[in-house]
Amino acid sequence: LKQPRLPAMVWQVTELEPARSFCWRTRTAGMTTLAEHWLAPAEDGGTEALTRIGQDGLLAPLANVLAGARGRRYVDMEADGLRRRCEQS
Repeated sequence: LKQPRLPAMVWQVTELEPARSFCWRTRTAGMTTLAEHWLAPAEDGGTEALTRIGQDGLLAPLANVLAGARGRRYVDMEADGLRRRCEQS
């Protein structure tokens, strides 16, 4: 996976529940990043897409300080792209 201003990373799916959720992770020097994605019923009868990302390891606190805002923007961009794609269907 290649994101702007970040090195390319290989993500491995670690959990999969078809049509409901998946988790994947990537490892870099000194840090592991885990991303979790779920679909859940919304109160209005639609579907909510939920995402959680966490980092662990020696360099995780430093990475969060240096790139935390960028990471949040990327998650927001991903969610917006998913929303737009679903609304087209």
